[in-house]
Amino acid sequence: MDRAKLVLVILLLLTATSAQSQTVPGTDFPFGKFTLRTPPQEDAIPGLGNYYTSLSKGIDTVMWNPASLAKIDHAQTSLGLINEINVPGYTRNYETTDGQETFTDNKNFRVGYFFTGDPAVSTVATREHTGYAFYQTQSTGLKFKQAFKFNDWLTFGFLTQSDTGFTADISGNFPMMAKAEANFLNSSDFMGTGLSIDNSGYLTYTHTGEGGTTYSYKTSQTLWSGFLSQKSNIPLTVISEMRNELSLKPGYTISGAGKWKDLSYGLNFTPISATANINNTARGIVKDGTTDVYIYQPDFDPNKEGDSLSWVMDPNRYGTEAGYKKNTITVPAGEVVAEAVYKGFYQASTLRTDLGFNYDFGDILTLGLALENIGNAALNFKGNGR
Repeated sequence: MDRAKLVLVILLLLTATSAQSQTVPGTDFPFGKFTLRTPPQEDAIPGLGNYYTSLSKGIDTVMWNPASLAKIDHAQTSLGLINEINVPGYTRNYETTDGQETFTDNKNFRVGYFFTGDPAVSTVATREHTGYAFYQTQSTGLKFKQAFKFNDWLTFGFLTQSDTGFTADISGNFPMMAKAEANFLNSSDFMGTGLSIDNSGYLTYTHTGEGGTTYSYKTSQTLWSGFLSQKSNIPLTVISEMRNELSLKPGYTISGAGKWKDLSYGLNFTPISATANINNTARGIVKDGTTDVYIYQPDFDPNKEGDSLSWVMDPNRYGTEAGYKKNTITVPAGEVVAEAVYKGFYQASTLRTDLGFNYDFGDILTLGLALENIGNAALNFKGNGR
């Protein structure tokens, strides 16, 4: 028997039907580290939030209304930094349920999968697992702003925009135990051979001769216990390694504003580029040192009446290992038997444009209008992945 049969057994295990179970402790999986890269942030008018247009003024507020740049007197310079914040890790509990199934066409065979590394497990259970995550923010540098007023009606500004991004690193080993079991007690006409085994392990051989006469023979002893009850374990480990990174790079913003009587108007131009790097791998590995799977069957030719009868009448054959054929399924111990991979690198770029207006009704009232992203700029990622 070859590896293809082993893969078939594993597929049967993975599609088995879950049974009623109790809740028991499980493994710790996965472990994640999440890093948020943020640029310096500031509130030009504390207490009013970020949604204002008519009150904004100067280089610090052009991203809300570029027309506010026209209100400076001569020149402005601003420098921003960010403080890194480390947030304690947190945990999340979730559940998985083992599965076990008896073959409908042969009640003597049963397969199951168990989300644990314990080879002694035999009872289906719901297992509670714990995942761990750690989060932190990370500075992406300085934020520099500068503006000059050339005359009463023209002002230019320049802003550097620090990178923004998110990195998620997730990894861990998840154990799994695949089990196959055969129990031939209380079976009739075993695999079409005419052999029936009672609940105590005694065998009855029923055969119809050439003349139509039916003969029945019963063993004087129980069959070999290694045949009556056969169990095989295949311990697997699923190793997951996932790294996903998104980086957004505005780079800089050029802002210009003009003033005509009581009307101020302005434009922002912000080129933006972005990259997404995806590298996810999950591998199923048979635990190193796992022994091959052995299946025993009676060693006689069912098509030969004499050989069948000789086997049934001889306790040295049916009552010992010597009377059984040993079939071997080679287990690829220490090898990868399943792998899922997704890798990709994607890029995108665009140009964002903002338009703003301010109109002063004397010294007591100002109306503002801000139109963000008037060109409907969007990041359309393109790249390669598999």
